[in-house]
Amino acid sequence: MRKKKPVEFEVADAKELKLVCIAYEAIQKIRILTANKIDGTADAYHIPKKRVAKLHELFDVKLKEQEKSLIPLLNSYGSIHPVWVEWLSHVKGIGPVLWASMLSIIQDINRFPTISKMYAYFGLSSMYYKCECAEGHKHLMMHDPIDRKDLCNVLKDDKGHKCNAKFTNVEKVEHKAPHRTAGYIVHWNPTAKTLAWKTANTLFMCGGKYKTQIFDHYKEKIAASNKDMPKMHIHNRALRKLAKIFLSHLWTKWRELEGLPADKPYSVAYKGEEYIAPIIDD
Repeated sequence: MRKKKPVEFEVADAKELKLVCIAYEAIQKIRILTANKIDGTADAYHIPKKRVAKLHELFDVKLKEQEKSLIPLLNSYGSIHPVWVEWLSHVKGIGPVLWASMLSIIQDINRFPTISKMYAYFGLSSMYYKCECAEGHKHLMMHDPIDRKDLCNVLKDDKGHKCNAKFTNVEKVEHKAPHRTAGYIVHWNPTAKTLAWKTANTLFMCGGKYKTQIFDHYKEKIAASNKDMPKMHIHNRALRKLAKIFLSHLWTKWRELEGLPADKPYSVAYKGEEYIAPIIDD
C-alpha cells in the first residue's frame, strides 16, 4: 500500500493563522484533559503509578507530536511579520506560538485607531456600561449605546432575526475592570482577554525587563498607596498594568512600522502618567 504524501499547507494571512491557532489550542486542551482524567480515574481505582505513566507516554507522545507539527505553520507566517522581526523576537517571554495567537486575534492593527479601542476589545478598560434594552436583554458594553444610537443585537430566533430594541437603561461603571456577570452579554473578546493575562503572566514568569522594569515598579507603587490591600490583589493589579503597557507597546510598534499615527495613551497624554517606551531584552 502506497504511503500518502504529507499535506503541504502555507498560511496565507492572519485569518488562516487563526484556524491553525484554534487547531493547536484544541489539541493542547485535549492532551491536558486526557491526562487529568486518566490521573483522576487511576487514583479512584488505585492503579499503580508506573502503569499510569505508561498510559501517559502512549497518549501524550502522540498528542504532543500533533501539537509540534503545527508550530512550523504558526511560525511561518508570524516570523516574517515586521513586528516580530523588529521588536518581539527581542522580548524575553514572547515566543512564536504566543505571537501567533496575538496576531491571529488582532489581525489588522487598522481595526484599532486608538489604544483605548484596543484596551476595550481586550476587556482591559477601566470603565464600562451595564445596559438593558426595552426587551430586557442585558449587556456589558465598552461604550454608551444611547450616545451611539446602538440597537440590541441579540438573536430572537434561529432565522437570524435580531432584537433591534433601543437601550433604555444604561449605568456607567468607572474605575473598575469589566468582568463576566451572570445574565449579561459581554462586548469584549473573552479569548483576547485571556490571552492578555496569559501574556502578562509569561512576561512575569520569564523575569525579563518587562518584569523588572514594569511589573516590579508598579507592584511597589501600588503597595505603597494601598497598605491594607491583600498581597494577591496587589500582584493582580500590577499584572493587569503589565498587560496594558505591553499591549500599548504592541499597538505603538505595529502602527509605527505600518506608517500609521500612534498617539500616546490617554493616561499619558492627559493625566500626566509616566511614559514607558517599548522594551527589548537583547
